[in-house]
Amino acid sequence: MVTAHHADDQVETILMRLIRGSRLRHLTGIKESQVVDGIEIIRPLLYFHKKDFPPIVHFEDQTNQENAYFRNRIRNRYLPELEKENPRLKFALLDLGREISDYQATITELSKQIDVEDLNELFSYSQQTQGVLLQNYLNQFPELNLTKAQFAEVRQILATKSQYRHSLKNGYELIKEYQNFRVCKISPQADEKEDELVLHYQNQVRYMGYLFSFGIPVEGDAVQKVTVSRETSVHIRCRKPGDVLILNGHRKKLRRLFIDLKIPIEKRKTTPIIEQFGEIVSILGIAISDLSKNTKNDIMNTVLYIEKIE
Repeated sequence: MVTAHHADDQVETILMRLIRGSRLRHLTGIKESQVVDGIEIIRPLLYFHKKDFPPIVHFEDQTNQENAYFRNRIRNRYLPELEKENPRLKFALLDLGREISDYQATITELSKQIDVEDLNELFSYSQQTQGVLLQNYLNQFPELNLTKAQFAEVRQILATKSQYRHSLKNGYELIKEYQNFRVCKISPQADEKEDELVLHYQNQVRYMGYLFSFGIPVEGDAVQKVTVSRETSVHIRCRKPGDVLILNGHRKKLRRLFIDLKIPIEKRKTTPIIEQFGEIVSILGIAISDLSKNTKNDIMNTVLYIEKIE
């Protein structure tokens, strides 16, 4: 879609946002191109003023002369008065927008090697630099236009919370997990959890993003191995309320184990749990139970090979 927005519209937009106290990045004004709801909008006339165009037959909205609207007051009253003080005010506002845009492009280029989501790295900079880096990170989410108060709230959460989920706006959420965070779209919750999978000896299956091979060797440096018994099938599932794991002769709740090991919330939900004889044998990549360790000395033991599928 091509629109006829021109430089005078740009001036009005920048001044409107300046009066409203918009954040610095919004003072760049109208974008030359952007995608809204899957539609690309192009504005090729932003470098031309209305006076640069020849007379064109067009529809004039009668409300353009009504000062009940903020933009009309900008056009009809505020700009003419301010131009008495500075006849080149329009050019000054356009230059301001371009200069801010240049600064933003520079910050984006210089910060490419900085992992802002790693709070150890982010917090190694001054408070001022942290704010600029964080704002530049948030700019990648075009629908997430946080107010100054909302931005301050995000910074407070990052500085004080260990594990926290916080709804932002327009379907986004902030997820803080110890020394890392991320911003993402809120995922719709499924009505039912995926059923557990039953794997029999001498079989392979792809499940939950992994290849599980029960008794059939799989080679590779990244392959994980869990000792199990071949006497019965293996059950693979996600975590359930009340799950416990036998460690060093004691039964430990998974909830407490995850807290002690500072396992991120998302990983707690998605890490495969391997069960046999009604007991947890392994929490993949996190812990191995005494049952698996004891099985190594059993003549009926075998290996469950697990490989992450790219």
